Amino acid sequence: MRKFSKYILGKFYSTLIISTTGFMSVFILAGLIKRLDEFSQYHATAGQILTFLAYKSPQWFLQVFPISILLAQVITVTELKRKNELIAIETSGVSIIRIIKPFFLSGILFCLLIFSADEFAAIKTTKKAYEYYNVIIKGEKKPSYSGKYFNIVMRGRTKNDDDALFFIGFFDSEKNAGGNFSADIENAKGIRNVYAKSFIWKDIWILKDVTERNWNKKNELTEEKHLAVKKYDFPQKPGDFLISQASYEEMNIFQLKKHIDELKEGRVDSYRERVNFHARISSALSALVVITIGLPVGIYFSSVGRMTAVVLSVFISFVYWGCFSLGISFAENAMIPPFVGAWAANIVFIALAVFFIRNKLEH
Repeated sequence: MRKFSKYILGKFYSTLIISTTGFMSVFILAGLIKRLDEFSQYHATAGQILTFLAYKSPQWFLQVFPISILLAQVITVTELKRKNELIAIETSGVSIIRIIKPFFLSGILFCLLIFSADEFAAIKTTKKAYEYYNVIIKGEKKPSYSGKYFNIVMRGRTKNDDDALFFIGFFDSEKNAGGNFSADIENAKGIRNVYAKSFIWKDIWILKDVTERNWNKKNELTEEKHLAVKKYDFPQKPGDFLISQASYEEMNIFQLKKHIDELKEGRVDSYRERVNFHARISSALSALVVITIGLPVGIYFSSVGRMTAVVLSVFISFVYWGCFSLGISFAENAMIPPFVGAWAANIVFIALAVFFIRNKLEH
């Protein structure tokens, strides 16, 4: 059995390397052609073009690798089936579960690879690619912290050295103004909350439509008052918030989880952030999904040629990613819960694969 596992994994991995290389070549070539006119317009050197493509490669790898896994799985199983090797193994008493085990273990390793590539490479290099393109190739100035920002959360301290959790719902850095400002300040007496519908910063925080609330250590509301306008001498400036601010899409998964907890602590909606959190985990498990799908597809379509297997694998991958993207879109628009939106495609496709595998076992 060990020799058989090495045999089929050898076929599988050799096909996987070829398919991954082929798909990556197509994506790199497409990325080059897409920007060829712009590269020519800005007189980009060969080194600059190669650097930009290198920065983009981790993201392209994440897109092509699940397709490559499915293709390698389908081709390997169809060849085993076509040459009657699969039948010979089954008649010798080896169950189909034992046959799929090496693929499944490989799938776990692939999940870790996809997750690591996404968290520690693709997120950073994709941002770096566009910065490199705009600053180095196009010659634009490096972007400053300017523009409109939403859902900014930052921990800090007041001038009295009290812990504080600041939240700004909206901030326009060009006007130094925004809205939905909140500060939860923990002191010796309890917690003090300062909320303002709008604010402007002119060397000092000027809050408008202010509500101040104080809670004691027993979490009992002891004081509440409303003010039209009030100035606050918080030591933080708006620029301090922006420097600490990163898009949740640019955070690694541990930073994102911490950001979600901070939003929850500040009683701020974190729907999109939670969708992104679940989507990162479920997309990493796409390797196991396509491994599970590939076995019944390879068995039921064993009579097809290699070219048909390529087309079939690409088609199934597009259907899978289409369903996955649709679920994410529904979840981001609060039509379904974040968990459901991120995991629905995986659950449905694994359920279909298990159904066909059970059908095969019963016959």
